[in-house]
Amino acid sequence: MAKIGQLEQALVRNHLAFLSTHRGLVQQVGDLTYIESDRPEFAYALLGPSSRMEDLRPGTKVVQHFPWSGMSAAELQSQGFQPIVGFSYMVLEEGAIEQWRLRDDLDVVKVVRPDQMDAFSLVQGKGFNETSESFAQWHPWLSAANHRNLKNQDQIFYVGSLNGVPVGTVLSVFEGSFCGIYAVATLSEHRRKGISTTIINCAIHEAHDRGSSVVTLQVKQDSYVEEFYRHLGFERIFTTTLFRRD
Repeated sequence: MAKIGQLEQALVRNHLAFLSTHRGLVQQVGDLTYIESDRPEFAYALLGPSSRMEDLRPGTKVVQHFPWSGMSAAELQSQGFQPIVGFSYMVLEEGAIEQWRLRDDLDVVKVVRPDQMDAFSLVQGKGFNETSESFAQWHPWLSAANHRNLKNQDQIFYVGSLNGVPVGTVLSVFEGSFCGIYAVATLSEHRRKGISTTIINCAIHEAHDRGSSVVTLQVKQDSYVEEFYRHLGFERIFTTTLFRRD
């Protein structure tokens, strides 16, 4: 079991700041952190350094295992938990954005009005959902969470538009001196054309102006998207795995 360092703690705190405002209620119970959500996909427990199997609430189906978690992956599997997906927590290397290729025709604005948040939520919903059925299921839920945070001083929503048409989104979440990048979405017909890179660049400059010393994000482990962020200069700090039992 690895020891948790200050950087790792700060990365998790930033993620929890996002989860608590966009996914559900975050509750600390001893060494365990529970995410309680009306969406089953976002209801799980984070395992701390001294977590034990007997400490889990009855009926807990999904847990997030960290390198420093008290329970090992083998112990989880012996109790019926199986790995379902891994995530990488990453930070941006200093000076990396100086090499980015940016779009000068993309108009990036910060969301300050409800109609702009509607546009943000529409692009986010379409960017994350490839089918109309999935979009219909998720868009209202994502939009409600976004609108709840419209006046949140610790969050900045960005929309990028081409010729007046919104095509990409990014959300910055500030916690301490760390800025987390979330809700990176681009409409399918505009992907791999520098849209997300350009919006993230704007978010990073704003983060630096606000005094943030570290920019972080989470991404599916060993995915194309992780390779994209690595190409931009993000470095993997640690990986974590979600385990589920039926």
